[in-house]
Amino acid sequence: MAAQAKLTPPSWWKHFREEAEDHVLVPLSKGGGSRYATLPISSNRMDVMKLCQSIFFPNGKSHYGEASEMEFAIGNFHNENMGVTLDVNGREVPFNIGNYMEAFKLKDVRLYLLSKKVTSGSEESDDDLPPMLTVCDSPTSEMACAAGGTTGFRHNESQGLIGTSEERCSLKREQDREYELSLEEDRQKRISLERANAEAEQNKRVQEARAARVSAEPDADFVTVRVRHLTMGVCSRRFPTNSLMAAVYDWVGSLTPDIVRFALCDPLGTPLPPSRKVEDRCTIVMATAPHTPSLSESDEDIQFLGFGDAHDDINRRLPDSPVPY
Repeated sequence: MAAQAKLTPPSWWKHFREEAEDHVLVPLSKGGGSRYATLPISSNRMDVMKLCQSIFFPNGKSHYGEASEMEFAIGNFHNENMGVTLDVNGREVPFNIGNYMEAFKLKDVRLYLLSKKVTSGSEESDDDLPPMLTVCDSPTSEMACAAGGTTGFRHNESQGLIGTSEERCSLKREQDREYELSLEEDRQKRISLERANAEAEQNKRVQEARAARVSAEPDADFVTVRVRHLTMGVCSRRFPTNSLMAAVYDWVGSLTPDIVRFALCDPLGTPLPPSRKVEDRCTIVMATAPHTPSLSESDEDIQFLGFGDAHDDINRRLPDSPVPY
């Protein structure tokens, strides 16, 4: 799991006010204020922008208008606009939370969402305003806007695209890299979730198979077994006098799907094989194990579900053997 960096506060929102000719903190009563959250130190500008927009523009709307009507940027504690890269000890590195903390020698992170409503026909010069991004037709530009990127150049209908070709190419490569990293992270999360679901389903099948083999408690001719369970404390149950430890393994394994592989041991810690006869009024200790002991000590190749090693691959090739004629 990625290390977590707590933003303290994680985000504030500053909206550009014409009368102040600057970005002004938005109070809590208007949807601003300080908000607390956590982000991995590997989070890039896209992650930070998504977090800020989800907080201050729920459903794409705010007190000052919709997100589609705004230009966005991410500012630091100096109210400086954050760019694509950072200078860390004389090296130019991509912007992420970890590099940001290293560049400014920070223990806690404070970032600001900067917004400015787009107005058509404005004659005001943008020379003194921090460069921002807005929603454009280009998929790459949309991705950059979602990332809250500060590129150092913006689209202006009267002046065209500002910045050199090399700078534009460098920005596009950085945005593409951030996008691919985000896709890969989503893919890994999906794989982990699928594996966890498959494992939970397999554990449930094992529990159900064990429960189906547990016979009813007898009212006569029985022995009493007490088991010190790993999570459920001391549990006791009656078994027929001729029962083997396999019945106890099935009963203990049917109590919860969370523990599939375990061993039952005597008070001295010696594992009790499933083929052993159950003793009356014995106390058994449940212990973790790489796998549940085999049902049969003489033949470990044939197992019931819930005993021995689990093999999910049903297409495994059987050993070659001569065919009698």
